[in-house]
Amino acid sequence: MGKSLLDVVHPDYRELVIKRASQTHQGMTTSIQEEKFIRLDGQVIDVEVVAIPIKFQGKPATQVVVVDITEKKRLTEELRANEERLRLASEAGGWGTWEWHVETDKTTFSPNMQSLLGPRTDQFENNFEGFYRLVHPHDRARVKQNMEQTFHKGQPYDLEFRLNGHGPGLFSMTRDSRSG
Repeated sequence: MGKSLLDVVHPDYRELVIKRASQTHQGMTTSIQEEKFIRLDGQVIDVEVVAIPIKFQGKPATQVVVVDITEKKRLTEELRANEERLRLASEAGGWGTWEWHVETDKTTFSPNMQSLLGPRTDQFENNFEGFYRLVHPHDRARVKQNMEQTFHKGQPYDLEFRLNGHGPGLFSMTRDSRSG
């Protein structure tokens, strides 16, 4: 290409790259590092880089693995912005949200949801069974059935149900096929 490696490294990262190159010349593998590179068309991109000392044709060399993470970072920032908009809308509308992290079986509640549920949110286990016990006994089978259909068949649901000790009020739970 007629360019040195440093020509594609963003100026803010050149000193770091020189230091890491020195480490690999001393036989050390560098950890994965986020950096910025400059593409041949001049666009700045975010990358993850790892450098590994190797032997090539009997001589010391460095293998560098570079992964473009520009889109991943953009999507992460977009997700954060959307979560913040949802949080603000939730606060403005006075409605609460909760999440169930299936892998860890941990539930988390937004401040509005904690307010709607009352002080009992800290009196039960922060997992699905703890939340499930809050559901009115007459509505539990329906709630469980809808959630199972969603997880096993991907079917969307829009469900209203009562919670113990909350009188005639209804809580609504929605999951559409576009949700994760």
